[in-house]
Amino acid sequence: MDSPDILKPASVDAPFFIDCDTNYDSSIEFLKYICQVIYLVPALILHLALLRVLLYTHRKEYLDNSYFFIFSMDCVVNTILLLASTLFDRPIIYITSLCPTFVNLFSVPSIFLQYLFVQPYYLRVAKLCIQIFATINRMTCVLSPLGYSRVSSNGFTPFMVVIVVLSPFTVIWNILISRPFAVNIYMGASLSLFFLIIHFVTILITLISTAITLTYLCRLSERIKSIERTLCSTSICISICFILNSCFQIYFVFVRDKNFKTVYAFQYIAFDVLILATPLILLIYSKQLRSQVFGFCHKTRVISVGSGTS
Repeated sequence: MDSPDILKPASVDAPFFIDCDTNYDSSIEFLKYICQVIYLVPALILHLALLRVLLYTHRKEYLDNSYFFIFSMDCVVNTILLLASTLFDRPIIYITSLCPTFVNLFSVPSIFLQYLFVQPYYLRVAKLCIQIFATINRMTCVLSPLGYSRVSSNGFTPFMVVIVVLSPFTVIWNILISRPFAVNIYMGASLSLFFLIIHFVTILITLISTAITLTYLCRLSERIKSIERTLCSTSICISICFILNSCFQIYFVFVRDKNFKTVYAFQYIAFDVLILATPLILLIYSKQLRSQVFGFCHKTRVISVGSGTS
C-alpha cells in the first residue's frame, strides 16, 4: 500500500520527500505529549535510581544473583527506551510544529534515520529475551534451588548477555540492509510479522514456565515458599503486562479496521505500562530494595533467592 503523501526516490541515494499532515490539532497533540511526559519522566528517574543501586552502590549484593542481574539488564533497556521516548520519539509524533524541521532531516539517507528505525525494535526484542530468561530463572530456582545456584555460577550470565545483545538482529537485519522511509501513515506489517514470531515464542515460554513455577511453588516448605513467593509474584505480574502488550502486536499483524490508529495509540500506553510495571512491582514486593532506592534505611539484609536461605 503506497502513501499518497510520499514520493519515492528514483535511486537509493536520491532524496525523498514527505508532506506534513495538517489535519491534527497542534494543541491537542501537544497536550497528549505532556500527559505522557507526566509519567515518563518520573519513570526515567526511578530507573536511574534503581540502576544506581544495582550497578553501583550495592552491586555486590545484586549482580551476583542471576535474577537481579536480569532485572538490571531490563532496567538498562527501559532507561534507554524512556530517554528516547521522552526526548525524541514522542516529540516527533505529538509536537506538530517540529514537522517542517524534521521533514528536511528525513529527506536524505543518514545514520540518524537508520538509528531511529532500528533502536525501538532492537530494544523491544531485547526485552522479549530478558522476559524469557526471567521466567525460566524463576522456574529453575523453584524446581532446583541448588542446581540453580550451580548454573548461575558456571558462566550462564555471559551467555544471557550474548543472547540479549545479538538476538535483536534477527528482527532488525532487514532494516539494517535497507533504506528506511519516513511516512505519516501506519505501515510496517512485514517487520511486525517477523517480530510476531518472537512474541509467540516468548508468550509460550512464559506461560509454560509460569505454570510449572506455580505448580512446584505450592509443594515447597513454608520457609522457602515465603522467600520464593515474592520474586515469583513479581515475575507473574510482569508476565501479565508483557502478554497484554503482545496482544497489541498480534492485532497489528492480523487486523486492519477503522479502529487501527486508535489501537496503535493504545499500544504505546500498553508498552509504557510494561516498562513502568517492572520496577514498581519489584519495589512493592522487596522492602530491602525499596529502602535502598529511596534512601530511608541504611542497614539492609541480603536475601539469597538461589538456595532459599536468608
